Amino acid sequence: MLMPSGIPPRVALEQEAAALHRVLFGHPISPELAQQYAGACRRLLAQDSATQQVSVPALIAKSVDLEAVELALRLRNPDNTLTKRFHILMFLAESRSSHFQHYVSKRGGFWRALLSLSFASFRSLYKFLKGTWQVRYHSVL
Repeated sequence: MLMPSGIPPRVALEQEAAALHRVLFGHPISPELAQQYAGACRRLLAQDSATQQVSVPALIAKSVDLEAVELALRLRNPDNTLTKRFHILMFLAESRSSHFQHYVSKRGGFWRALLSLSFASFRSLYKFLKGTWQVRYHSVL
């Protein structure tokens, strides 16, 4: 159910935050962060003029790889609702000490960094290809 502004109710946004957080960080979301996400979405996306409206609950229901779909959509058009929602959650999470390890690497070393960067490059290519296929197969747009 959508509110008159086109934004889902708070509970649906908190469930959406939990799904996006699991994809991005691999662990459950804190209730405070979920509430902040819901509030931020209600304020920031109330008058969203994104050219590509994406139904995040529908994608979650289809069990698509949200990270892959977001990458494929972002490279086509960065002004889509899924990318905006990912950004909102990442901006809120990066200020929390519980997410520090996701944003800063304490381990040094040139070779470790080069190996990590190489792995990330191949993973991004895989996610892009998978996301492109899922956008077409599930008729996301």
